[in-house]
Amino acid sequence: MPVTFSFGGAGNQFPYLMGIAHGLRTHFPLDWSQVKVHCISSGCSGAIALLLCTPSQIDELVEKGIYASQTTPHRPSEDYFKALIKSMLPYNAYQLLDGNLSIGQTSSSNMGSIFVSGKYQSQTQLVETMYDSCRIPFITGGTGEMIDGGFSHQYAVYDENTIVLTLKRKRQSDIYLKKYTFFTEILFVSGDEMRVLYEQGKEAVRVNLEMLRGKVERGMMEGEGEGRWMG
Repeated sequence: MPVTFSFGGAGNQFPYLMGIAHGLRTHFPLDWSQVKVHCISSGCSGAIALLLCTPSQIDELVEKGIYASQTTPHRPSEDYFKALIKSMLPYNAYQLLDGNLSIGQTSSSNMGSIFVSGKYQSQTQLVETMYDSCRIPFITGGTGEMIDGGFSHQYAVYDENTIVLTLKRKRQSDIYLKKYTFFTEILFVSGDEMRVLYEQGKEAVRVNLEMLRGKVERGMMEGEGEGRWMG
């Protein structure tokens, strides 16, 4: 099996997951084009950072995300959120993601999990897929068949060595925020608080290096067998 990572949602505390991505990029010299990643909701920011960005680029991306979060209109439109997502992606992100990113959504008709993976045909398709994974109609605007992936699953696993990265502690979480507060996930978080979360994400990787190395090594040793993401 390939090395696999799974990012849960994080609401306004997304810098924590991006800090984890920074730590992983710093400590693990992997061929990231061969890594498989699943994400839901704002966890997509961590997934994109892990797969496509260097540590210094993640630093820049976090500051861009923090600025956007502090200047978001009171009732942002669907177009606003799509433009924001697009601004935080490399211009050719859809070409760089060669079937190694799975994005989780929820069907609004039956609340079932939908996993969108494979090769993206355009930047627009990638942006719309990420937007649907984050969409909570009364917060992010828009209507459609798909809504926030967190309504149907908090993370997904590919195999027993999948490294699960979440904000709130879950049954299979490998790294999670120790002092999690639900209300700060959905309400306003200041820029300074976001920067603290970013540093906490980096530190969480550092203190869990032994466990992470074990899972990464087992994932690399077990070969390229076929598997699929399960919520």
